Amino acid sequence: MYLQITTRCNMTCAHCCFSCTKDGEDMSLETFRAALKLGNKITLGGGEPTLHPDFDTILIESLAATIKSGRLDVVTNGSITKRALLLAHLDKCKLLWAQLSLDKFHDPIDSVVVAAFKDTPLVHAGPSGVKNTTSGKAPKLRGRAIALMGQEVKKLNGFHCMCNDFFVKPNGDIRQCGCDGSPKIGHVENGPVNHERNCCHASF
Repeated sequence: MYLQITTRCNMTCAHCCFSCTKDGEDMSLETFRAALKLGNKITLGGGEPTLHPDFDTILIESLAATIKSGRLDVVTNGSITKRALLLAHLDKCKLLWAQLSLDKFHDPIDSVVVAAFKDTPLVHAGPSGVKNTTSGKAPKLRGRAIALMGQEVKKLNGFHCMCNDFFVKPNGDIRQCGCDGSPKIGHVENGPVNHERNCCHASF
């Protein structure tokens, strides 16, 4: 389950599939805690999740909910140095899986953060370390990333999904996946009405 705890970001990367800006929406702690009850495999994302004003609380409560029988993933751009280094350390302690998004579209960050995340893949098997979101390929064409490519590429690749798991928006709406226009299938107050985890473009 992907929790989009904020749609704010301090970067404006051209390949951003969510088109996040500095003026976004933060998930309330009430909504977050309701979402936390829906599953024990959680990804904290955004925007840039470490910008959430209650990120420390969200991180601690997510760890408490997943540490015995679950999994916690956090994806960061590494721009908030102290919090990024904390995530890298928690990864090395095998308390969560932390990824640093880093490629040619991102703004520069502290080299200490990059070095810390480059060490994490050696610790345990999992989605840790530096994540090149494009890896020399075209970005998944969602949100702002569409402007990077011509219409022909858009037609060929426009249905790539950013997250094929349940996707919880900051307002608590549960979407079938991370695609633009993905159908709403519930709210954190009552959970998803459909328990299948299929991308809304799975038929393509």
